Amino acid sequence: MKKQQNKLIGINATCFSNRPSGAKNRFIGFFQHIFNVNQDLNFIVYMPTDCRLEKHFSQNQNVTFKRTPLKSTNPLQRFIFGLFYWYFELRRMNFDIFESFNLPLVKNPLGMTLLTIHDVRHIREFSWFRFIKFIIHQRAIRQADSVITVSNSMRSEILEIFPETKITVIYNGINQSIKKDFADQNHSILSQYKIEKPFILTVGHFEKRKNYANLLEALKLYQKKYDSSLSLVIVGNDNGDLDRIRKKIKKLSMNNSVYILSGIGDTELVSLYSSAELFVFPSLYEGFGIPILESFQNECPIITSNINVFKEITENQILYFDPLSCEDIVEKIRCIQSSAQIKSEIIKYGKSRAFAFNYQSLADDYNNVYSDLLHNDS
Repeated sequence: MKKQQNKLIGINATCFSNRPSGAKNRFIGFFQHIFNVNQDLNFIVYMPTDCRLEKHFSQNQNVTFKRTPLKSTNPLQRFIFGLFYWYFELRRMNFDIFESFNLPLVKNPLGMTLLTIHDVRHIREFSWFRFIKFIIHQRAIRQADSVITVSNSMRSEILEIFPETKITVIYNGINQSIKKDFADQNHSILSQYKIEKPFILTVGHFEKRKNYANLLEALKLYQKKYDSSLSLVIVGNDNGDLDRIRKKIKKLSMNNSVYILSGIGDTELVSLYSSAELFVFPSLYEGFGIPILESFQNECPIITSNINVFKEITENQILYFDPLSCEDIVEKIRCIQSSAQIKSEIIKYGKSRAFAFNYQSLADDYNNVYSDLLHNDS
């Protein structure tokens, strides 16, 4: 990026909590590089009161981490109080760029405003507050000088709703340094959680859009038709749907073949990918799909639902199923499990495809967005 002396960039990172998430991993992955290569820029990162983000970064003289009274785990408090907090903070700090990863977006009065949107499910799904959420998103997009999103599929969806959006696609990345662990460590982790092989793996917080209920139905059908020993490991935290899924497991009499793990660290997750028969991603809606990249990097064969963004990330090179058809999910699992050649081809493709999602190279696109905004602001 072209040198921009004495420029000040404010970053609203108050939405990131101590819980693991794809959005948080994206932030850490990108800004570990952005802070290092832009020593001529000064950054102020605003943290929530309940998460210390600075521990994920090396000490850079051009970066200051500032704690706010905003709570990452309380979106309503962060929204309402944030309207007032950012109004006064932005007028006090005189940022050249103010970047936000969550709403509300308060326009930077003296510089440029940048917003990242991971998805627009809150204005797609039915709720009593859908119209209010639409107005909030519409206002935010109008106030932003530029918007970043995570896939071309999501870009098309945003433009369908808000046609005038100035939007750039920057894919999510993956930490290339986290590789497969050794077999003995894998065995230790499986023993710790008492997980029996063979098992299918799926990763994602418990929300209805993750479609775990249909995956459970499909596994039950697969066990009856083909292999009663196949189990399922679900890695994720509760976002409101865990109780329903637990009841579903009990109703299907699958307590002994479904493992639910929360708060899993990177090393443990890598070991689970490495030990799984395959990864199944049954989501009904996603903005991206970081677990696809994790599967690729850890040589775990994968099948996904046939939504557009998954086909985009995988370039139509793997197997896809109708997420509403348990029979189709079973058929695709069977196809993978019965063909060593198909398994090998997907693993080979995944290893090659994973290199396209290196944070360091993707950060160049991020720097170009900054450069354009700083040029427009000068």
